[in-house]
Amino acid sequence: MPLEYLAKQAVALQTVKVLHVNGELDDDLVPVGKEGVKSEPDICVVEDLDEEEMGEFRPGSTKRRQYYDKQLAAELVDCVPKEGSPLHLYWLNMVLSCPLPDEQNTRGRKLHPPELASQAFGILLSKEIHMVPSFPIFTRCGEVQVQVVGVLIKDSWACLHKLFLKYFRPRSTTSTDPVSLPND
Repeated sequence: MPLEYLAKQAVALQTVKVLHVNGELDDDLVPVGKEGVKSEPDICVVEDLDEEEMGEFRPGSTKRRQYYDKQLAAELVDCVPKEGSPLHLYWLNMVLSCPLPDEQNTRGRKLHPPELASQAFGILLSKEIHMVPSFPIFTRCGEVQVQVVGVLIKDSWACLHKLFLKYFRPRSTTSTDPVSLPND
């Protein structure tokens, strides 16, 4: 039994050495990816061309990386509200437009339409967002249509201060609330 075990180990070690010499394993003895595998010679041999001669590469190709310039909309650059600047509040109105069919709801999840939720998403900016067309998002409940709706705020900084005190104040059991807010 011990001799058979040692023989298997010796064969495995020889196999790893041969694979490493042939370039199938790298120096860490990890298999080389498909980009590093030598391909079989083709019948039609094409000379190597420079990048400029070959032109652009197909999107999704693994041969060359494609870099895209990431850019935010102008309304979302330097838009953090500062005291004294105007405030613009936007509500993301979400409506379940196409619920997930029963055939696709294999786990039998209960569908929660976002329009019936007690909370909603919003964006508070110091810049005004111009008209944004409605757009779909796809959730576990199905297709949800999203519309960006501007909300008017009267005395916006006072309202924001009350909101901040209500939701972001430290919780303490020994002190009373310094500000009493109406339950609207």
